[in-house]
Amino acid sequence: MGAEDFEHYVETEQSLEDTFNDLVEQALYDHGHAGYSGTIAEKPAVRLYPTTMTLDQAAQFIAGGSWWDNHDKWGEAEAIAVTEGSGGPRVGWYIFGYASS
Repeated sequence: MGAEDFEHYVETEQSLEDTFNDLVEQALYDHGHAGYSGTIAEKPAVRLYPTTMTLDQAAQFIAGGSWWDNHDKWGEAEAIAVTEGSGGPRVGWYIFGYASS
C-alpha cells in the first residue's frame, strides 16, 4: 500500500477540530467509505503544529519538503494556524499530511 499527500487551506473561524471533521466528512462523501483513499478521511485526528504562519509561509514550509520526510501515513494530520500577518489574529487552518492509499 502506498500513500498520497493532501493539503487543505480553509479560511474559517471554526475550531480546528470542527474544520478537520468537516474536511473528513467531505472526503468520505467524495471518495466513499472503503478506506485507503489517500485523503484526509484516512486520518484519525489532527495535531496543531506549534507555531502560527501566514498563508505564504505555511505554503513555503510545506513545499520545502523536509516536513514530509518525517510524516506517518497512519498518524495524525498536521495543522498550522494561519494568520494575516505576524502576530495577527487567526484567519484559517492549513491542514496537511500523508494518507494511506
